[in-house]
Amino acid sequence: MVPLSERCSALVASVDPSDEMPIYHPFLFGAQQDGQARAGYYGIIGWHTKAHMLRALFEGVAFEHRRHIETLASAGAGFTEAVLSGGGSRSSVWPQIFADLLGVPVTVARSRETGALGAAIAAGTGIGLFADFAEGARRMTAVAKRFEPDPSAQTGLRPALCHLHRAWTGDETHLG
Repeated sequence: MVPLSERCSALVASVDPSDEMPIYHPFLFGAQQDGQARAGYYGIIGWHTKAHMLRALFEGVAFEHRRHIETLASAGAGFTEAVLSGGGSRSSVWPQIFADLLGVPVTVARSRETGALGAAIAAGTGIGLFADFAEGARRMTAVAKRFEPDPSAQTGLRPALCHLHRAWTGDETHLG
């Protein structure tokens, strides 16, 4: 049986992003900037399929992560790559969407249970197996796959998502 993550990824890969795609707001529990924000799909047209809805969900979640990273960057944090772990990292499509939207390489951790791995690294550091957390991470983690940003996808970000970004942030200079 094909895992659900791969069935979803195949559906997402079957549709190309376009202005005719719905938009998904990923605010199931509110948003940091607005506790009253709610999740929802917008711009649904009668011919949209579950593939379109899934692609919108994948993009909406990735776009919100981009917004968080931009907040960190505006506070002086910098980064040159991202690591994706957990359920979304099992997708063959979602890490590429993240790489394209973030504009940096995205690696997927080999470990499927990174929380447990982190606890093991902390325990190993605590008992002196590792000199520090950095050594533990270096010795206990590995990359399963690396996704490079696609420049054509970056320059072709959907105008609807750019509009949504401006609405969320008031930033008229970013993303188009």
